[in-house]
Amino acid sequence: MEIFGLLAFVALDAADAFAFPSPAALAPSLRPLSLAAGPPFRSRLRRDGNARLSMGAAAPAASSVAGALSSTADGPYRLTWLEGNSWLWEVGGVRLLVDPVLEGALNFNIPSLYSGEKRSLPRTLDGVSSSLGVTDSLDAILITQGLEDHCHARTLNKLKSVLSSRPPRPSPLPIVTAPSALPTLESIFSDSTDLVSIVPLRPGESVPVYGDKGVRVDVTATSGALVGPPWQDRENGYLVTMPQGLKLYYEPHCDYIPELIKGVSADVVITPVTYQRIFGYAFVKGGQNAVSLIKQLGARVVAPMNNGELEAKGILTSLIKSEGGVEPFKALLAADHPNRYIVMDIQPGQPADIPIKELLQDRVAVETA
Repeated sequence: MEIFGLLAFVALDAADAFAFPSPAALAPSLRPLSLAAGPPFRSRLRRDGNARLSMGAAAPAASSVAGALSSTADGPYRLTWLEGNSWLWEVGGVRLLVDPVLEGALNFNIPSLYSGEKRSLPRTLDGVSSSLGVTDSLDAILITQGLEDHCHARTLNKLKSVLSSRPPRPSPLPIVTAPSALPTLESIFSDSTDLVSIVPLRPGESVPVYGDKGVRVDVTATSGALVGPPWQDRENGYLVTMPQGLKLYYEPHCDYIPELIKGVSADVVITPVTYQRIFGYAFVKGGQNAVSLIKQLGARVVAPMNNGELEAKGILTSLIKSEGGVEPFKALLAADHPNRYIVMDIQPGQPADIPIKELLQDRVAVETA
């Protein structure tokens, strides 16, 4: 549930966790950086074979798009929605766990105001892992925001315990993250540099991630949601460049400024499709806003998400209003361009195959036209 924005405005004094940081409070560890920034930012990165800082990196392209059609055998291409903002992405043999909230309730430390739990899946990491194998052979964790519905301390502590109980990895597991999540991540993993490598990215910065068979994808941070006052840095979206050069885009609020993602393109977009509001304030922006995003990115495939669908209780739940859904969203897409878009069937805990071959065939058709 994307509710931090509303909690910050409605329940600012409920807990210290919701005090907006001033620019001074963000310094020095989270001070604004340009793409040319040097050691202060890089010093946080444990540079190893699996995770190294690389500005604007691009995945190795296949020798030709036609040849790439036969390269999809290097691993599955599928998305598994784990409810809320949580996902498991499998892209050509690289496994990425995204915004994991998988251990217990989501309550922002104010359970009397809000507490949300999964509707369909087990409510523990062990339970989800036993049925879906989400912690098996992970190659990286991606975190878009520092808020609890993306950077969930209970889940991360459990993941730390799981990693500690297993045979050592060849190199630490990369956690690619928005800078706002650093305080939580460092408080949990400060004594575990042998287990994880924390990789903070700002928009425009990239890092390669490698699968166990050497398959590479590149993860690039994009400008994401504004979840605080105007002077606060925006959170992250991510653009994942897959082995054939196809690109997957994800930002969990559908909150973007067109100028800030100008020049970004994607083949697959994961986006919320509903609006969620309180007192008229939209803290998740789906619907027509999602259609505009997809058009700007030039995407063909859409994975719709309903990240507000949790079993929720507390005072704030009655104030949250949702508008739209998958079927109204499909109608909006069809009205924009009939027969252009492929809308994936996304259900909790059910792996959904990305139509990679169709995307590559489209590219062949364009190149040979």
